[in-house]
Amino acid sequence: MSVSCGDFHTFAVTEEGDLYVFGNNSRGILGTGRFVTDHQPIPYRISHETVFAGEEVGMIASSSFSNAVVTKQGSLFTWGSWGLGLGHGRRVKNSAPVYIDKATFEASPIIMAACGFSGSIVLTKTGGVWTCGKEQHVGTHADDDLYHCIPAQYFHDKKIVMVTSGDHHMLSIDTEGMLWAWGDNRYGQLCCGALDEGEGETEPVLVPPATFDGSKVAYVEASSESTMVVTVEGVLWVCGFGMCGQLGTGTNKNALIPTRVGGSDRFGGEGVRMIACSNKHSLILGTDNRVWACGKACHFALGMVDTVDMLEPTLLPDVAKFTNGNVVTVAAGKKHSVFVMQDGTVYTCGRAMNQSHSGFESPGGLGHLDFEGANVVTPHALSLALFGGARIGHWHACSWLLTHEQESLAFIMGLHSRLGVGCAHSIMPPELIQHLLKYHMQFTPTPHKGLLALMGLYPRELQCVLKKSVQVGLSCVGCGT
Repeated sequence: MSVSCGDFHTFAVTEEGDLYVFGNNSRGILGTGRFVTDHQPIPYRISHETVFAGEEVGMIASSSFSNAVVTKQGSLFTWGSWGLGLGHGRRVKNSAPVYIDKATFEASPIIMAACGFSGSIVLTKTGGVWTCGKEQHVGTHADDDLYHCIPAQYFHDKKIVMVTSGDHHMLSIDTEGMLWAWGDNRYGQLCCGALDEGEGETEPVLVPPATFDGSKVAYVEASSESTMVVTVEGVLWVCGFGMCGQLGTGTNKNALIPTRVGGSDRFGGEGVRMIACSNKHSLILGTDNRVWACGKACHFALGMVDTVDMLEPTLLPDVAKFTNGNVVTVAAGKKHSVFVMQDGTVYTCGRAMNQSHSGFESPGGLGHLDFEGANVVTPHALSLALFGGARIGHWHACSWLLTHEQESLAFIMGLHSRLGVGCAHSIMPPELIQHLLKYHMQFTPTPHKGLLALMGLYPRELQCVLKKSVQVGLSCVGCGT
């Protein structure tokens, strides 16, 4: 995604393909090339020209100990500690991004990545799933800090289109909208009940559609020990650890089986588009581009003045400097939250400073220099000047879309199926959209360079749009075609 949060740090990808980092730099987690003392209270630029071999950053994934960048060209860079795919074991830490040879993945471009506590998972363009880290290697069960492919037969030879990782469990979605889960299951986070006394599953388990009232799955997000699922109808289901109220079920109890939280009946009449969750709170982004929050309130990560824990999803109120609407994507850290608006502006709220066991304080991932030492109770905007004047995300400039023809269709799909009708590009002439659909992508349903996966989109949705575009059969006005 364009933004991602670790415990007390934040990453953001600009429209120019650069990575900005801010917050606590323990263990060199920010990727600046330096360790503990190099905390960054405000955004620090990691240039794609110098650090990522000239390849523009497409997405960022992070956890407490490790991070991964996927470029638009399909390259993978990792840093941090544990589950990096470098064969160094657990004691070697990398404070700067390191390139993982594409030969590792049989030369197939990477389209998305996710990081857990001691492992990571990546998805290739061909639908291959590769994992790295302790107890994550399905089939081999190796612990050599190298990426291993999960044989396709474990997914019944279905192509995988989305992956995610909690601390010790992983999930994936195939082209037919079926959910697969494996790893630790002590709290029922695998969506199939607390089986075998919570010991977990060493191989992917197919979660029956009946689990979600017969619906297919469109989006899945894993937190440390919980899982949140969105069906194609926009209904939110949750399971796993819920002692902080982060599941939104109305209690602070664990959910050993998937529990329905709600859809259009609860989230703005249109249902849920995506979610972000930490071990203490969750952010739920509706299709109407508004945000609901639930979980622990004492760290102000819920974006509300009220310090009472929210056990049910609560709509963020409008405040003087933040209007809840036009939100494109969200990210949840341990004690802070990040919201990215359709115009590329970033808002943050939560705990401003992180205090270590020794009493030392460091910035908590909010990016506000003027709020250092104080909490940010409601979302406040970060000036674009902090990002060199660049906006966050890749959905802004039409020139980008036109100069990246192979991504055009995925980009359009992101606009119409995930970014909402209020996005700036929703005013693009229909004729231009049809032209891009018809002439630049040759109606191929294969996602190129990962933007379909990054947006949480799948070939079945693509086929639907293509069918409609063929029926319309419009040509591009003013372009001579």
